[in-house]
Amino acid sequence: MSRLRSIPNYTLEDWQQWEGRWELWYGCPVAMPASPTFEHAEICAELVWSLRNQLRQVQGCGCTAVTAHDWRMGTNAVVRPDVMVVRKRPKNGWVEDPPELLIEVASPSTRDNDLRGKLDIYRDGKVRHYLVVDPADMLLRRLLGADDEDTPDELIFDLHDGCRVKLSRKVEITTGL
Repeated sequence: MSRLRSIPNYTLEDWQQWEGRWELWYGCPVAMPASPTFEHAEICAELVWSLRNQLRQVQGCGCTAVTAHDWRMGTNAVVRPDVMVVRKRPKNGWVEDPPELLIEVASPSTRDNDLRGKLDIYRDGKVRHYLVVDPADMLLRRLLGADDEDTPDELIFDLHDGCRVKLSRKVEITTGL
């Protein structure tokens, strides 16, 4: 019983004082890799580019796609998804409302967190759509959200009334390199 009392329960105030890249999962610190790989960054950029281009076309939507921004959930949880679509601009620098869509790029060092730990956190946080892309095969996999209208080639997301976006199941990097 004394061991349980010694497990720390950190808050957002504690988290703000830490150096390095950390997430806070229900009071528990989770170290994140210092820097993603170039391939990881390319995948995120491609997904954000595709989402932003589609969102600009939707009249009155107001959503935007960003990469690597903190989402604060209550007083003891903060995560930094690789890609997220939010409906309104954050106040005080924090996204506080559940994002409309989240995407994580799995890597050997984060795969278990992305497929298990973050799935639970995102489900608890009322995220409507959660995807993981595996750089090994460049395929997007839906972990949360309805897939009634998905096609063999595309994933389709109704973010809110009148706002729909599509992503190819196979992420393709368009580059001049």
